Amino acid sequence: MTSSNSAYITSREFLDMAIELEKDSVSFYQTLEQQVEPGAVSQLLAMLRKEEAQHVATLTNWVLTEPDAMMQFSPDLISQMPDAPEGPLSLSDLIELAIERERIAKEAYLAAARSVTGDFRAMIEAFAVFEEEHEEKLRSMRNI
Repeated sequence: MTSSNSAYITSREFLDMAIELEKDSVSFYQTLEQQVEPGAVSQLLAMLRKEEAQHVATLTNWVLTEPDAMMQFSPDLISQMPDAPEGPLSLSDLIELAIERERIAKEAYLAAARSVTGDFRAMIEAFAVFEEEHEEKLRSMRNI
């Protein structure tokens, strides 16, 4: 460990962490879908849930060429991820919570990409772009 905020983990450990993050996002959006009325917001949440499920599949099927390669990554980024609410929230609060999750996921992927190279880096950067797109889609829902 280099500090309390940074740790060295293997590429395999990061990939496993990312899979769990994406699985959690699927559950998160599924929970939110159940709390909103049918309409544009529920359609967006369903689309995000499906995209996160596709991310799980992509990450699960990714073959690491060097699974034991070490990378610097702060697990604190993932621990900041807000959970799905236990009870109903206002639509605006749900959207803000989802925006925060996407922002944290994007930052986690960007941080990881800085310490790897090659195809693995390209894949992680692509996931950061996906999360940024999700964040923007959610921001567009703020005024509904």
